[in-house]
Amino acid sequence: MIGFHILVLSTAIVAVNGQCTGFTENANCAKWKAEGFCKNPAYTCELRKQLCCNACFGKPAPATVAPKPLPDCAILVAVGSAAVSRITDPSTAIEPIRKQFTDIGLEKVLVKPGCSLKLFSDPFTQVPGSPITGTGEYVNVNGPATKPIALECKCP
Repeated sequence: MIGFHILVLSTAIVAVNGQCTGFTENANCAKWKAEGFCKNPAYTCELRKQLCCNACFGKPAPATVAPKPLPDCAILVAVGSAAVSRITDPSTAIEPIRKQFTDIGLEKVLVKPGCSLKLFSDPFTQVPGSPITGTGEYVNVNGPATKPIALECKCP
């Protein structure tokens, strides 16, 4: 039997599909894992997550994984992922951005490789850092780019 004392922590531990985020790993986890703690049915899954989530369940998944393949011209993500907007077709003109994004703010964008996304602070002015050239990976936006009023997405 593994001997240890449980110290109650106020830190929340979250595990989703075996992935740990926001965990605090006990200093003894490597030793306890070697002694069978992670596979011992005498300890609940919740206790293993709370004490040794990373050791027992693995490393966290990357924070953002781009969807593959990307059929959209661009994907916009509001601050805190409160809203997501898919720009499915290349723009034929400058288009308004949904109100949720102008109210909440834009956090990141994903632009399809080969495409470009222009963000506008008014109908005539691109925000600094615009256009954003597509790489197929999320790009964080900052400054005036977080509150655009319009966009234009072009693909070859």
